[in-house]
Amino acid sequence: MAQPPIGFDNLDDFRRWLGTQPRDVGVALAARSALRVFPMIGQPAGGLLLADERILQARFRALSVAWIAFGPYSGDQRLRITARAAQAAAVSLPIGTFATNPAASAAQRSAAEAVRAFAGTGQNSYDAIFAAISEAFSAEAQFLDDARCVWALDQDIEFLSGGNPSFLASVPLWLNQPPTWAQQRWQDLKAMLHNAGQDWQVWTIWYDDRLDGRVRSIERELAMVKLRGTGEHRVEALRLAEAFRARVIDATTESFVFEITGNTAKINQFIDLMRPLGLVEVSRTGVAAIGRGAEGM
Repeated sequence: MAQPPIGFDNLDDFRRWLGTQPRDVGVALAARSALRVFPMIGQPAGGLLLADERILQARFRALSVAWIAFGPYSGDQRLRITARAAQAAAVSLPIGTFATNPAASAAQRSAAEAVRAFAGTGQNSYDAIFAAISEAFSAEAQFLDDARCVWALDQDIEFLSGGNPSFLASVPLWLNQPPTWAQQRWQDLKAMLHNAGQDWQVWTIWYDDRLDGRVRSIERELAMVKLRGTGEHRVEALRLAEAFRARVIDATTESFVFEITGNTAKINQFIDLMRPLGLVEVSRTGVAAIGRGAEGM
């Protein structure tokens, strides 16, 4: 990691701060950092070898387990997330044609450390959290004079202040637009996978959902949030609303009414962030739910 996240004087301060946080907070930060640089994993020349397919599948699985570990389904016992994390962390990868440059190698290591952050215990878990974030920053820094990963991590930390990390599952990996390098590398990698003639769409759709902050959930709630404020508070409220995909349905020179839909954790976090900015009133519909599949509830 070339530099500490915004708000920390040095890397040691950041590492100590991580050690004071609940593990699920650290896992969320590690997983999202690893997901951001995943497209840097590289593209083999001449198509996918069997070893390359195994590497990609292992890394997709590792990131999906890390995401579930902090996301809205983390408490679902049917997913056997602890066992799946242990399996993903223990995978021994074959030698393929990926990781042909330092950035690709760092992106691979970041994904591996993200799942170890959940599979591990005690200090080993926190070491893996720090390593996943460090490797993500290293991947970006190898050949890019950019600090978008640092900025994005800072936004995650800001959103997590006093909140449940599961809501981050419904926040896009990058606020506004991903950086150009992330967009181009993901489009290239996705095109290669689709051209391979195998059913990679399951994974590419999953990653697109992470980029957009979509949770394919059967539960939804709608809330209308009224805010009174001017100046910097007004600007900050609009910025947060954009991040949470809330839309303005009424506005005056001194107030806004936002409409937001999503799972309960997402709406709770949005409301909490609005409180210091001039929250006036909240109206919520309550949760609407429907069963999955063809059967009724």
